[in-house]
Amino acid sequence: MDLLNVNFISSSGMLNIVKHQHKLIRQNKGESVFLHVPELVNQSYEVAGFNTIFKFFQDFDSAKIDFSRSNK
Repeated sequence: MDLLNVNFISSSGMLNIVKHQHKLIRQNKGESVFLHVPELVNQSYEVAGFNTIFKFFQDFDSAKIDFSRSNK
């Protein structure tokens, strides 16, 4: 998910993203990752403890590198 233009995610929005993540993992269909996460949104995920179940990347290239490493 590219959050470049996102300034705020409500608690219900966070919960929906967490539910989606669990569904993807449970069905063995991958996982959600975040790109271009604004500091305020990142802090919200850290405070809620969700930063342990998601991967956050500065840009698409960083995510691609991580994906390539984890699939070897």
